[in-house]
Amino acid sequence: MDICWKLKFHRRFVPLVNKNANLLIIIVIPPIAAVTIVRGIKNGQCLWPNKVTGGHYPLPTRMENSTGEVIMDTINKYKAYRKAQVKLHSKILNKLVSGDDFKKAGDILGILKKDKVIFQHPSEKDILLDFIIYEKIRNGESTLSEYIKKYGAENKIEKELLTAMKLSETSLYEVIDVDKENSTVNLKNIFGDRGYIKLMDIAFSSSLSKNIIIFSRILNLDSFNMTSGLALTFPGNYRDFLIRKAKKLIKKGKTGVSSIDKFIAFFNLNRSDGIPVLLENVE
Repeated sequence: MDICWKLKFHRRFVPLVNKNANLLIIIVIPPIAAVTIVRGIKNGQCLWPNKVTGGHYPLPTRMENSTGEVIMDTINKYKAYRKAQVKLHSKILNKLVSGDDFKKAGDILGILKKDKVIFQHPSEKDILLDFIIYEKIRNGESTLSEYIKKYGAENKIEKELLTAMKLSETSLYEVIDVDKENSTVNLKNIFGDRGYIKLMDIAFSSSLSKNIIIFSRILNLDSFNMTSGLALTFPGNYRDFLIRKAKKLIKKGKTGVSSIDKFIAFFNLNRSDGIPVLLENVE
C-alpha cells in the first residue's frame, strides 16, 4: 500500500502531504514533532480529515461594525478564498513535488544535513513549503508556474487565486494599525518604501500588535489582500537593522536570483533575530 506523509501543520498553510515523498523530516526541538503516516488512498488521493476554514474562528452569519456597516460578506469571502488556497497548495504539492524536490529546497535554504531536512522550529515547515511552491527553484521556474501550465484553474476562485499567487512577491512590512472589528491589519511596505497595504487576516488581526515587523508574501485579490501563509515576525525596533543586514545578505547571495536570495536572507535573519510565532494547530 502507498504511504501518505502528513506533518501536523499550523494555521494558514497546507500540511506537508505528498504520497510520492520519501523524505524523512526531523525537527530538532523538544518535543520532537513526529511525522504522521496516513494509510489510505482513494482515487489516488491521500485520506485524512481536513477541517481548514481559513479564519479558524466561529463567526455569526451577520456582523456589523460600529457604524452599522455589514462586513460579514467580506469575511465569508475571505474564508472561502483561504480554504481554496489551502486546497491549491495541497494539489500543487501532491501533483508536482517529490521527496527530491523537498531535499533540493532544503539544500538551497541551507537546512539539509546528511540528506535530512532539519527544522529549528515547527513554523519552518510552512516557510519551506512556501519556498517550494512560489520561488523559482525548478530550472528558473516556480512549482506554481508549472502547475498553472499543466493543470490551470478548476473554477473562478482558483483562477483569481492562481493569478494573484503568480504575481505575488515577498517583502518586509511594518504593522501600522490593527482593526480587530473588521479583521484587518494595516501594513507599510518598508523594503523599498513601496507604500501601504490593508491585509485581511482573522488570526493576525486578533493577535498582532503594533511595533511588529513581518516578512511575508501578500496576494492582491479583487476584494481584499491576504498572505500566502508565509509570516516571519521581528521586533519593531529591529527595522533599520533588518533592512541593512538583509541588503548585505542579498548582495552576497549565492543563487543570483534576487527573490530567492531575499527569501534566504530573511529565513536566516528569522532564525537569529525573529520572534517565534505561536500559531493555532489545524487538524
